[in-house]
Amino acid sequence: MYELNKLNYNKIESMIDRKISSNAFLSVIDGYSPGTVFVDDLENPITALIWSKGVAGFGVAGNCFSEYFTMNFLPFVNDYLIPFLREQGHTRFEVNCVNEALNHSFSELISAKNPDKWNQNLYAYDNFNQGYHNCKCDKKAYIVNSELLESQVNTNLIKETITQYWDSLDEFFLHGIGYCCLEDNTAVSLSYTSFISDSFHEIGIETLECYRKKGYAYIASRSVLDEVISRGKVPFWECSADNIASAKTAEKLGFRKKLVYTCFGFDI
Repeated sequence: MYELNKLNYNKIESMIDRKISSNAFLSVIDGYSPGTVFVDDLENPITALIWSKGVAGFGVAGNCFSEYFTMNFLPFVNDYLIPFLREQGHTRFEVNCVNEALNHSFSELISAKNPDKWNQNLYAYDNFNQGYHNCKCDKKAYIVNSELLESQVNTNLIKETITQYWDSLDEFFLHGIGYCCLEDNTAVSLSYTSFISDSFHEIGIETLECYRKKGYAYIASRSVLDEVISRGKVPFWECSADNIASAKTAEKLGFRKKLVYTCFGFDI
C-alpha cells in the first residue's frame, strides 16, 4: 500500500458514495480533518484505506477490492499499521468498509484477526423546521473561542477533545463550531463540530461523567446545531449503536437515523 499525497486525494473521489459514507473519512478527503489515505496504486487506485485521527480508525473505500489490496491488506496491517497505532498510544485496530456492498467480502478478508463487530449509527437532520423538545436544564451554553480558553475557566475537556479531531485549536476556531456548559468554573460539557466539509457539519458531544443526565449535553449541542443550520450546512450526528445516551440526545434534537454500518476491531 502507498501513501497518497494530499494534493491527489481527488483520485479516490470516484470510490466514494457521499450519500452513504462516514463523515469522518469524507472530512479527511476534503482536507478538513487530520488523516492519511493509502492506496493500492498511486496512479490508478482501485481500493483505498483512509485513516482518521478523530475516530482513531480506518475506512476501506472502493467499488471493488483489487487483487493487490486483497493480497497485501493483512501484511500491511501487521507490518505497518499496527506499529503506527502503537506509536500513537492506541491499543486497538478498528476499521469499517465504507462501501457496505463489499462488507461481506471485507469481513472474510479480516476474519483471520478474529475481530469483534459493532454497528455505527449515522443520524441526519433533514427537516430544518423541526421543533426541539423542551429541556428542564436552565444552564446556558458559552461559545468556545480563544477568549474562553485564555480565561480562568478549566478548559481541559475542550482542549483534549478538539485536538483529537482537529489539527490545532486555531484550525478549529477558523472552521469549527463549539459551545460548552460551565459549572464551578469548569467546562463540564462540550459540543463541537467533529467532522466537516463544505456542505456538512457533524456534531459531537463530550460530558464529564459526574455531570451526565443533567441536560448539559442537550443545551450545548442545541447551540451548535442552531449555528450549523444558520450557516446553511447539513448537520449530522454519529454514535455507536450501543451508545444509548448519545442516540437519545440526537433524537431529542430532531435527528433521525439515516445509515447503519458495520465496524470491525481487535486488540493490538
